[in-house]
Amino acid sequence: MGRGIAPTWYGMNSSGAPEPAARSRQRPDLVLVGCVKTKRSARSAARDLYDSPLWRYRRAYAECLGVPWYILSALHGLLDPDRRIDPYDLALTDLRHEARRAWSAQVLAELKRRVPSIRNKLIEVHAGATYVNHGLEEGLRDAGAAVHRPLARITGVGRQQTWYRERLHVNGKADHRHSPERSHAGRIATLIADDFYGDGLDLASRGMAPDQPPWLDMPEVKSVHRLTASGTEPETGQDSALLYSVHSVEHVLSLGGTLRAARLFLTFIAAMDRMRDATRLWNAGMRLYEDHPESFDPRHVAGLEVGQLGSVLKAARVSRKHGQDSNAWHRIARNLSSGLDSPVSRVIDAGVGDAGELLRDLKSCDDGGRTRFPLLRGPKIGPMWIRMMANPGRARIDRIEIIPVAVDVQVRRATENLGVTATRGLPLRQAKPVIQQTWKDAVSEAEIAGPAGIEGTCAALDPALWFFGKHGCGHCRKADEQVIFGRACDFCVRFR
Repeated sequence: MGRGIAPTWYGMNSSGAPEPAARSRQRPDLVLVGCVKTKRSARSAARDLYDSPLWRYRRAYAECLGVPWYILSALHGLLDPDRRIDPYDLALTDLRHEARRAWSAQVLAELKRRVPSIRNKLIEVHAGATYVNHGLEEGLRDAGAAVHRPLARITGVGRQQTWYRERLHVNGKADHRHSPERSHAGRIATLIADDFYGDGLDLASRGMAPDQPPWLDMPEVKSVHRLTASGTEPETGQDSALLYSVHSVEHVLSLGGTLRAARLFLTFIAAMDRMRDATRLWNAGMRLYEDHPESFDPRHVAGLEVGQLGSVLKAARVSRKHGQDSNAWHRIARNLSSGLDSPVSRVIDAGVGDAGELLRDLKSCDDGGRTRFPLLRGPKIGPMWIRMMANPGRARIDRIEIIPVAVDVQVRRATENLGVTATRGLPLRQAKPVIQQTWKDAVSEAEIAGPAGIEGTCAALDPALWFFGKHGCGHCRKADEQVIFGRACDFCVRFR
């Protein structure tokens, strides 16, 4: 990135009060950029170590300004972008109040050392409130600097990325990754993901509570959040799930902790997730976990008769085709408890895996020729399960970018209604590869928002696209009129 950026300046300080117009319009003298949680796995220059869509926007913006910039690192304090560092796992939110104030004092002292006179300088900060509210902003102002936080009032990663995208102009031209010349599908993918992971969708028009981004309201995400709600176990000092059941806590510990328990929960319930109302299924799964957490313990389930297991699943309303579902649940449990070191068991137990190996393992058979992981191997459920292992399951999965969009009726409807493919009327077997390849190409040329572990991939676009098709296009189909849901609705071809 070079010089020559012509950003639009907004005269507003961190409290929301306007700053003097002359100051708010000028280029800053210095930029401070907050670090992000997602990092590459090898020692790198700091500017390259951090890796998320939001980070890439922040970095591009800071570099395009052509002024000095530094990274605010929870571990290293004030960090030169070219300094080579190792990956680390520390966030400011991990520190207590006193430690955050000490960190702020350290950053301020280092900044004064590197910039001998900061009086009358305009310092622009691109970081969350945690970075500035424990003495850093106050110290900068006391030293005579003007502090500008242009995104202080802009919530949601999607909306923040939109802010950067609108201001990234290199040598008078838009950044090619976000230019008008980008494909139609690329524009659509970016809009849908930004709206879904931010707060750009009009949930009120669908009678839904608009108090948090839709991603956080996805049934599997809500379930895992509830499952991993922390409590203290005095005997072990470990986190444990609090699901209003003493037996639940005991079983979480026996399963190796909350993350393994969460990944087991995701695995068994995902296998049941076909032609089902997702919210009802995952809520039923949570009730089953609260009442019978041992049903998610592979060793326990493997020791049951299939009929015993089937009665439990049926009573909890987790199964639908009761014989098929209970047999699948039982076989998955037997294979997970067999002691075989397979990619599927490894990602559940250790939280690491490779997307390609996982896809192959899901389709594998035992010595008798029987599917080892029935109901998880399908073209929709398999990719969806791998995505769930990465987030909300928090497994580190290499090559997550090869996971395609899972084409179901919701995804197909949105794809065709938005004019992304001309597949309307084709049999699903012909339409599916076209839809998947189109979205894969779109994601490769766009910056797709998403949570840690899946950001920038089709795995991140998939739930956003599904949600848009179900609650956007699905709603309009029932109403037989267009009811605007998000910015992508401007491209709807059905109601033109």
